Amino acid sequence: MKRLAALILTGSLIVSGCRDVQVNEDSPQITVQEPGENAFSALPTEDVIESTTSGEIKNMSRFQTFLEHANEKEPDHIQIVQFTTEGDPISRDLQFDGTEFKSVLNSSRDRYGSGGISEAVCSDITTTETAERIDYQLEGCVNTEEINLLVVWK
Repeated sequence: MKRLAALILTGSLIVSGCRDVQVNEDSPQITVQEPGENAFSALPTEDVIESTTSGEIKNMSRFQTFLEHANEKEPDHIQIVQFTTEGDPISRDLQFDGTEFKSVLNSSRDRYGSGGISEAVCSDITTTETAERIDYQLEGCVNTEEINLLVVWK
């Protein structure tokens, strides 16, 4: 009797799993990313700059283009992704509207950090160069001090 009940239960699960599923047009759709796409942003990969803990920077030429656009007062939008020692991504969306910079820091995927999302609006991007490195910072920020964006080791 128990085997018959188990057989009926298994059969009904199989049959119910094979029925047609109606898709509601108003329901949210899941987007599947192609291999090679950045998993942290809706920005195309060519607009994402990655910085590893070893100091390697991928797509530095795109960051230089962003700086040129800012100097020319042309709007632009990039994302800088830095990885923690454990490999967790911390991303910063950086938007320039022609007059000011908006920075959105997302550290919610950092398992050992404070996590969360913070925003800042800043008036300028500056460069500090020493013999060992070049530091890029946002300055003139509302409600926060300067924001370190990227360190390029020589």
